Amino acid sequence: MDSEKSFQSFVDDIKAHEDKLVVVCFCAAWCRTCAKYEEDFSALSQEFKDVIFAWIDIEVFGDEILGDEEIENFPTILLQHQGKNAFFGTMLPMISQLSRLIQSTTLPVTHPKEGPADLVKLLQS
Repeated sequence: MDSEKSFQSFVDDIKAHEDKLVVVCFCAAWCRTCAKYEEDFSALSQEFKDVIFAWIDIEVFGDEILGDEEIENFPTILLQHQGKNAFFGTMLPMISQLSRLIQSTTLPVTHPKEGPADLVKLLQS
């Protein structure tokens, strides 16, 4: 996501659908690994219609979403459900791993404390 309009659309979507799983990939436009991964990420979003997907360029919108969290490696993935983190960390750029992780969120999920705060609350300010 590289425009203010698409970012606002993402914000509106997660606010309107707080009950949906949100999957965010934090990358950077200059990252060649991310460039290869983005196409697969986009295709995966078509498989999971009830999930909100967002591709966030940390150089553009990272501060607004991450607050004080630092992204040191790419791709970094956030899975958040009802304001609680189900996963936050770096993944190998293999879309099958992300697909399995999304599928596993239908199981009882424990919520790690690390990672950004509830996206809806962060974006309300």
